[in-house]
Amino acid sequence: MRRVARSGLLVLLLLGAFVSLSGAVDVDLQQAQQQLGRLGYDAGAADGVYGPRTRQALEAFQRAQGLPTTGVLDEATRQALDMAPPAASVVLPPPIMLPKSPLHAVVDYLRFHESQPARVLSHVTAHFLNGMAPQEWIDQAIRARLTQALTYVAWKVQKVELDDTQATVRVHTRVRVHGQEHARAEVFTLVRTPEDEWLIDAWRLEPLPQEEQRPQAGSS
Repeated sequence: MRRVARSGLLVLLLLGAFVSLSGAVDVDLQQAQQQLGRLGYDAGAADGVYGPRTRQALEAFQRAQGLPTTGVLDEATRQALDMAPPAASVVLPPPIMLPKSPLHAVVDYLRFHESQPARVLSHVTAHFLNGMAPQEWIDQAIRARLTQALTYVAWKVQKVELDDTQATVRVHTRVRVHGQEHARAEVFTLVRTPEDEWLIDAWRLEPLPQEEQRPQAGSS
């Protein structure tokens, strides 16, 4: 019994030592995590524990500094962190703006309104919301999807008409409602803003011609 008790005590002591060592805080790494955070890199909590977010932040910093991308806090990376200016003084290049068009606004709406209805609010006007607050419109879009089980199967842009201030985009879509597919034409009316952006101002459904009942797969 004594041998068993001693063996058990030895195992507990060894396990305790292992837990203590595995939970030890690396002070150098903790400082590096703090520095990465100040520089705008997401290294997670500054807890001195090396994890995936810390590795990714180190790799991103190393790439930006032209260092070997190892994800390891080596001496060169530590020195670069010490010399790096704070994020507030870093001058970032202006973001690249993609050209905007009525087609881009409509395609983004079709792509995101089911899964991310809040994302498409920047593509529509207040008139399109029909008096609803943005959150009300989001809730309605989510309810419609849940109650009707509505999803887009495919779409095909059929026609785009535009002038200086207004545009019309006609899209032939195939949707699935309660497991049954339906073909339809969706017509979007867009207006041009003073900032040269195109916003969806109105939407309506129209029947499809008989010879165009099935749109080709465009995106889903």
